[in-house]
Amino acid sequence: MRFKLLFLFLFYCILLTGQKNNHVDSISYDELLELTNSKEYKNYFDVNEYITREGDKIIIGDTLVIGKPSNSNNITQGSVAIGQAINNHSYIYLGTTAAALTGTLMMGNDGMLNDRVFVVGISAGRISKKNDYEIYLELNKVGGGRFLGVKKLARVLFEKAMESGEIINSNAKMTRSEAIRKLKEAKELYDLEMMSSDEYDALKNQLSPIIKEQ
Repeated sequence: MRFKLLFLFLFYCILLTGQKNNHVDSISYDELLELTNSKEYKNYFDVNEYITREGDKIIIGDTLVIGKPSNSNNITQGSVAIGQAINNHSYIYLGTTAAALTGTLMMGNDGMLNDRVFVVGISAGRISKKNDYEIYLELNKVGGGRFLGVKKLARVLFEKAMESGEIINSNAKMTRSEAIRKLKEAKELYDLEMMSSDEYDALKNQLSPIIKEQ
């Protein structure tokens, strides 16, 4: 699975070299899904603002955090190219399109855990008109420097990276499941008399609108 994903990514990078980029100012996750089979857009286009599946806004300059490798579809040891990695990311790649073409592309790994990054590019891409578009982010390290001491640029298959926890958006609004989990934890603390009634009621009132959302 990991090698299939990498192959698709490499093919996607190769495809970019032959495409004249289109551009949109803003697009949402739902709007992107509606573009499947669309002939209106190129197979690759740049985006200024992306609205995520959870309704959060991502723009160039936003800061994110690198999370743990999800290990759902990658090898357990060894890296694609340079260096050694115990756990490789599944949806974070290091290097430019040129690196993909020359075979020096490598996967991110757990040596990047908690790295603070900022968005330098947003794009939507698909292999063909029969495929759904995916959002890709280009990232640099906050404060400069190279990822793992090797590459300046990271590319991220964004929604899958967010879902797997490989990318963390600390500015994202709380999801319903997160709100339920936080309220349950607060109830346990209240029952243990480690939280006051006023504190629990205040948190419940704060989280209830999120939990009641469908």
